[in-house]
Amino acid sequence: MIKYWKGLNKRERTIAAITGVVVVITVLFSAYNRAVDYLDRLDTTIENLETNLMQYTYQAARLEQVERDYSKVAGQHSSEWTQAEIHDRLRNEIHRLTFRDIPEEGMVPASGAQLVNIPSYPAGVLDEQGEGYREYRLRISTRPTTISNIARFLERLQQSDQLLRIERLELTRRNPEAAAVEADLSISRVVIDTEEHDEVIVTSPIIANLIRNHSFEDWNAEEERFAEWSGEQVTFEACDEYVTQGARALRAVGNGMVYQLQELDPGRTYDLALDVHATGSARLVVYNDTSDQPFDGGLDIEPNDGVTRYMARFTVPAGGVNAVRAPVIQLLEPGTCVTIDNVSLIPVIP
Repeated sequence: MIKYWKGLNKRERTIAAITGVVVVITVLFSAYNRAVDYLDRLDTTIENLETNLMQYTYQAARLEQVERDYSKVAGQHSSEWTQAEIHDRLRNEIHRLTFRDIPEEGMVPASGAQLVNIPSYPAGVLDEQGEGYREYRLRISTRPTTISNIARFLERLQQSDQLLRIERLELTRRNPEAAAVEADLSISRVVIDTEEHDEVIVTSPIIANLIRNHSFEDWNAEEERFAEWSGEQVTFEACDEYVTQGARALRAVGNGMVYQLQELDPGRTYDLALDVHATGSARLVVYNDTSDQPFDGGLDIEPNDGVTRYMARFTVPAGGVNAVRAPVIQLLEPGTCVTIDNVSLIPVIP
C-alpha cells in the first residue's frame, strides 16, 4: 500500500485523499442517521408503553367498580324464575322508575310524586326460543303527562339493570290545545339463563383511587358545595349534563380554581385523570399546598363541544412535601365554565 501510494503523483494523491474523506464522512453520516432513527423509535416505543401503562393502571383501579356493576346486573337474572316471577320483577322495576325521586332498588313506596302514572300492568308474553336467554314482552300505557316526563322515564328504562328495551312507542295528544300526551309502550326484558352470582369484591390498596367523592354524588344543596372539594373565586352547582359516571357532575363558573387536598408520599409518582367539558380557557395542574406553587408541567384544557378525558403523570418531590392539591383545575378567564366528572388519582406501581 505504501509503495502504491509513493507511485502516485501529487494530483492523484489529492484525489485519493478527498475520496477517502468523502467515504469516511458518508459512513459517519449514515451511522448517525441510523442512530437517530433508532433513538426516535425507542422514544415512540417508550411513549406508547407509558400510555398503555396509564390505561391499564386506570382500568385496574376501576376493576372493583366493574365487578360490583357486573354483580348488580347479574343479580337481576336467573334461569329458575317462572313467568309470573319475571312479570312481578319487571312490574316492580317499571313502577319504581315512575317516581320523580327514584326509590332504592327493592323499595317501592305506595305513594309519592311521579313522572308518569301507569294505571295497570297487563300480563305479557314470554318467549323461550332463545338459546341461553328468555325474552318477556309487556305492553303498558300511561296517563296524560308532559313530553319531558315521558322522555325522562324512557331514559330510565334504557338504563335499568334489568336490560330493558323499548320495542314500540306511540304518543297521543287527545286535546290539541293541551300539552299533555299519553304514551303507549311495548317493553321487552331479556332474562339471561345463568346462576345467581355472589357479589365479587376485589380490593387492591396499591392501585386504589385516592380521589374522594370522585363522581360528585355527595352534594350539599343548601351550602352549594361538594364534599371533599374546594374552590376559590368560583361558584359550584350540581349538573346533569356531561355526566360520565354516576348521576351528576361538578360544574364550576368563575375565574379561579377547583381542587382537592391530598396527603401524598414524597418521591412517589401518581397518575391523574378526569373528564372535562369547558366553555373557556382552563388548565389542569398540581400544586404544592405548603408553598402554594405548581409542580412542573400541566395540561391546557381547551373549550370543546363534548367531554374530553385528560390524563397526566406527576411525581411528588422528595424531601418531606406531602400536602398536595391534586387535581387543580384553573379557570383562566372571567365567566369560564367547566364541568368535571370521573376523577381518579392512582399511585403508579413501582
